[in-house]
Amino acid sequence: MSANQSELADPPKDGISAIQFAPEHNLLLVSSWSTEVRMYDVLVNMKRAQYNHKAAVLDCCWGTDQNRCFSGGGDRCVK
Repeated sequence: MSANQSELADPPKDGISAIQFAPEHNLLLVSSWSTEVRMYDVLVNMKRAQYNHKAAVLDCCWGTDQNRCFSGGGDRCVK
């Protein structure tokens, strides 16, 4: 791994479907096939929050103010 790369602490247990960075807050949003959406603080490489869908999560994004996140999954729900 190069000096410009880092590995997530406590990564999802299945494939990552999407990642979104919120530069104003140094937060990384990660959705995965394991039904999870996780939010990481990239400065300290720590998971700050997590929620689940009932099926694989296909995508995630930040709201325009980067204070809310959204995700959509195979369960046909947007959270």
